[in-house]
Amino acid sequence: TLLDARTKATAAVLDSFELLEDGEITLAGVRAPYRMYRAQRRDRDGVPVSIQAAHCMLVRGDKAYLLSFTAPRDEFLAIRPHIEAVLRNFRLITAAE
Repeated sequence: TLLDARTKATAAVLDSFELLEDGEITLAGVRAPYRMYRAQRRDRDGVPVSIQAAHCMLVRGDKAYLLSFTAPRDEFLAIRPHIEAVLRNFRLITAAE
């Protein structure tokens, strides 16, 4: 799937990649693949930073929508309830809306 390719590409450029969750959620009324991971990346000074991220991909027709949330691990854990609220309330609107 597109999200599989995205996950592999992400894992290839980060250190200590660890998949934490791999499943599906309901996004905009349909089932969509969802992944959460943590990894290490280096900041501008080369110092390792632990990050955590969530990716969810919705495919509608010939378009794919990637929702990506990434932050330093401690910050991610603090904002996770807000991320979950965004995912719960996400919807696509039409041009008429």
